[in-house]
Amino acid sequence: MTPLATIPELQELHSGRSLIRLPSEQNVPFTPRVRAIVDTEEFQRLNGPPLGEIVERLRMTHKLPGTPADLLQKYTDTGYRGEEGFYANNWPTWRRQQDERRKRMISGEEPLDLSRSLEYGAWIIEAIEKDDPIEIHGNVAPNTGLIDNLMPDGCVEVACTVDRRGVTPGRVDRLPKQMAAICESNMRCFDLMADACLERSKSLAIQSLLLDPLTAAVCSPAEIRAMAEEMFEAEDEFLPGFG
Repeated sequence: MTPLATIPELQELHSGRSLIRLPSEQNVPFTPRVRAIVDTEEFQRLNGPPLGEIVERLRMTHKLPGTPADLLQKYTDTGYRGEEGFYANNWPTWRRQQDERRKRMISGEEPLDLSRSLEYGAWIIEAIEKDDPIEIHGNVAPNTGLIDNLMPDGCVEVACTVDRRGVTPGRVDRLPKQMAAICESNMRCFDLMADACLERSKSLAIQSLLLDPLTAAVCSPAEIRAMAEEMFEAEDEFLPGFG
């Protein structure tokens, strides 16, 4: 674990000089220096299970071929290196590549890949029909006491057992306070945006965006409001009744 005090960039926190916000177009590669920051005790304080342990559990549950390292490379290395516009910039290319691949499969130029994926659907059906239990992580709503210190009318993701009885969610009891705080703040934000959609309220939608921690990390309140107004104007024909 890298000691926090040995990282030069973080030593500047006590220099009295203002911190600089990275511009939105700046790419932040996962360099050894960035890894050193991520590996500090402060960044690891939520104490989640190691990623390798999670991958190994998935491999055993779904009887997947290959080592945990192989699966980690296959399913998690998307090329993302911290830049804000990663999905927006890459989606057109991904869509074109998928469309071209589908055409090749339809024409017979490329064989259909019939190997089983990690998508839950087929696994759930098999577990129920064959009474062959598996464990998945599913979204359950409402939160009927599954996680005590999160909003009861919210949706929570918990470990669920699937067998002939269907899907049975597991109880987590209480999250550590720091984890509950992160989840609760996001759930309130999402809940407010759902209200905005149901009530067709532009005001509630903007309030939700103002509360979103990821948006607030890169935009000021004035920028968030301006961005929302621009979006509503651009998508006006698809958002009738919002006022």
